[in-house]
Amino acid sequence: MPVQIRRWLEVQGFERNPFEYYEADREELLASYFVEPEWFEALRGDPRQPASAVLFAPRGYGKTSQRLQIARLCGLEAQPPALVVQITDYKWLPADLATLTARDYLRYIAEQACRQLWERCQSNPEAHQRFLEQPHTLLRLHALRYWASPPPYRMRLPEPALAPETVAELARAYRLPATPPNARTLVEEFAGHYEGLTDSDLQTELLELARLGGFVSLYILLDRTDEDQWTIHNPEMVLARLRPLISDLPVIEHPGYAFKFFLPDVLESLFAEHRVGRVGERPPGYLLRWREHDLLAMLARRLQAYSQPAGRVTRAALVNRFQDLCEPGGDADAQLARAAQGSPRRMIQLARELVKQHCNLIDTPEARISRALLNRIIPQPVPLLSLDAEGFVCFDAQRDETLQLTPTDRKILDELWQRRGKIISKSDLASKIYHKNELNDIEALEKAIKRLRSKLEKQHKYIDYARHAGYRLINYDPDR
Repeated sequence: MPVQIRRWLEVQGFERNPFEYYEADREELLASYFVEPEWFEALRGDPRQPASAVLFAPRGYGKTSQRLQIARLCGLEAQPPALVVQITDYKWLPADLATLTARDYLRYIAEQACRQLWERCQSNPEAHQRFLEQPHTLLRLHALRYWASPPPYRMRLPEPALAPETVAELARAYRLPATPPNARTLVEEFAGHYEGLTDSDLQTELLELARLGGFVSLYILLDRTDEDQWTIHNPEMVLARLRPLISDLPVIEHPGYAFKFFLPDVLESLFAEHRVGRVGERPPGYLLRWREHDLLAMLARRLQAYSQPAGRVTRAALVNRFQDLCEPGGDADAQLARAAQGSPRRMIQLARELVKQHCNLIDTPEARISRALLNRIIPQPVPLLSLDAEGFVCFDAQRDETLQLTPTDRKILDELWQRRGKIISKSDLASKIYHKNELNDIEALEKAIKRLRSKLEKQHKYIDYARHAGYRLINYDPDR
């Protein structure tokens, strides 16, 4: 009779299933096993001197984990903290993207930020007192939130706690209709003031309110840009959604603001091809890649975080390696990391499937995962491609002199190798190979790559085509 997964994990030393989830926003212990890339500090920045940035990564490589870690470290855990607005849902965008502007983003950001500021006032007496001591700022907070909120939700918003005499005084000060009947009317009247503000003035206003609430800056984190039915296979749609904001340098470089974009890697070449702003320079761009030793470090930390402490004094983890769950005589961790092909999500999915299949096969919770099951579930490692100093193709660092490559083959491989892991658009690659900029260059390139693939890809794939974006080298040796 199969053993329940939960029971098997308990016997192995886990308090809960370390492979139950592979989505970062569902993992409560993410901070315990987060592995910082070498450029993470630059991407995160300092809330006291905020700066915008872009992170590119393929799906499943951990963009969301980077976003959540930045939100945690720069939000309320920071001293002083930034007010963090996370944008992961884009249903609020207008149906006609031709009308979309940075102003639409600022309106949404203002609504989300004002909501958080109001919640901050309810939970933080000091922040609440600061607003109460300056009634005009309390009016501005409520009015800005009213202006930024979609019309159907405006009437549900809370009313500011302002005494009648204060309402009358504020109405006179801002030259609003004399003696409004209540604070809500005052808010509605004052909200019209924001319609006439420039984008810069609007950002300044929101920043002043945030600082009164105890925040030093605003961090705007945009993620999951390609995960709905309109964008999942359409990077051009993602580009259309983001272009009005990411190309508006005065908005994303406004003092006191940090816009952090967590984007699919296919957009990097599209930004360059369509000349969208100065992405990669202003704001700077980073590419998320995972080497095998990084994946191994993450897997070890994850196992340690989820396993029970071995003792109350040292609190050393019972499980330090995946191999600890397997029959002796192998290196299951290295197998998992190699099979993941650079994707943390794929590594966790493989481990999850191993545990599931193992528990279906055994009848005692003490049984370890067998070598046979490991070899059956985990794909055979793909020989990693590289080019040596003389331009010859190598697989797992061994030169393959049997390949008969033409000069065009070598040019294509060299361009892909020089930008390995990154997508090169068809037009860019064709111009570098043929130097003619003729219309039929694209067709010639497609035929040349098809021939090159027939030589390289006997069993494994090395040249990937990203729809609407271009070509990239995959399964290459990152250490060469």
